[in-house]
Amino acid sequence: MAARFLLPALALAGSAVAATCSGTTTITNQAQATQLSSCQQWTGDIVIAGSAAGEIDLNGLQRIDGSLIAKNIGKLTTFTADSLSTISDTFQMIDVTALTTLTFPSLVAVDTINWQGLSSLQGLQFTQSVQKATNVQIVNTQLSSLDGIDLNEAAILILADNTFLNSVNMKLTNVTNALGFANNGPQLEISLPNLKAANNVAFRNVSSVSIPSLSQVTGSLGFYSSYFTTLSAANLSTVAMTLAVVGNPHLTSASFPLLTAVGGGVQIANNTALTNVDGFKKLSKVFGAVDMFGTFTSVALPALNYVKGAFYLLSSGDLGNSCTRFDSLHSSSAIRGSYECQGGQAGASTKGGSDGNSTSGGSSSSSSSGHSGATSLIIPYTTGFIGVVAAIFGML
Repeated sequence: MAARFLLPALALAGSAVAATCSGTTTITNQAQATQLSSCQQWTGDIVIAGSAAGEIDLNGLQRIDGSLIAKNIGKLTTFTADSLSTISDTFQMIDVTALTTLTFPSLVAVDTINWQGLSSLQGLQFTQSVQKATNVQIVNTQLSSLDGIDLNEAAILILADNTFLNSVNMKLTNVTNALGFANNGPQLEISLPNLKAANNVAFRNVSSVSIPSLSQVTGSLGFYSSYFTTLSAANLSTVAMTLAVVGNPHLTSASFPLLTAVGGGVQIANNTALTNVDGFKKLSKVFGAVDMFGTFTSVALPALNYVKGAFYLLSSGDLGNSCTRFDSLHSSSAIRGSYECQGGQAGASTKGGSDGNSTSGGSSSSSSSGHSGATSLIIPYTTGFIGVVAAIFGML
């Protein structure tokens, strides 16, 4: 008789425990956070309230099937979860301005990291490293490196306005939607030795870029307003949309030795130290326009046999015999759009501007008659990232 009543009682007790580990819960203080320690898995969202202060730890919790959210918090300084390995949805922290310590030593998988306005956060204590994430967007922190985030693949990786960020080194192999760096530390060195394929890619304000394995870009690729002296993409064979190298004042050489085709425009502009362009030995087809403005004294594209759009090569320097071959391509209609190739043009070195947009007019890179210009990039970012996306990619 006792057993007959005991089993239903245990089942009800189990249901009660399960119920306390699901739903949306808001944590205002450590006492409430401690109440979650009996849950290894939480199903639903956990929200850290704006009034939270000092330290909040979620120790004991191993998995969140939902989101972990902290927004508009001015007094939270330490955020810890010693056993948390997985967040199935979003790890969002926005305007948590006093946070100095973020300790998630077991975290390895998150769908989305969305961090903005962590203006006191200098480092991550992520011992095992986040290795799986679909979207990572980190804006306005004091992080000096991304030690603790080492992805294999991603759809989106955006890093912007992290003014102390000086090092990014990841084993990343593929980025399917967008990869962007803008306005981080002026000494930022980016090393992506395993990156083979990417969609829309933009590097802005960086001191070095290493992408030795990159073989194809299925969107646009741009290098803007950066501090490197040499640029190389040794294995890159195709760019589906625009290739832009714009506003890099110290650049003296650009090498794309295996690049054969660009599906949009090619824009090389306002790189005032770049006088010799000879690193595109296999580039044969450009399906948009070619815009080249600078201080060039020699430009060679020996394999070029087709340009669907316009071709503009203007230099403030003496181009010597560089225009001879391009004149021939234009005469034979291999260059289909409007054409101009001249040296000794005052102001040519600054055409194109530092933002990647052509100042000489014309239409988009897909046009058959205009300059390479700007290509629109639309990505489903949250509202807070629209300005960042525009700053990084609006010039592509």
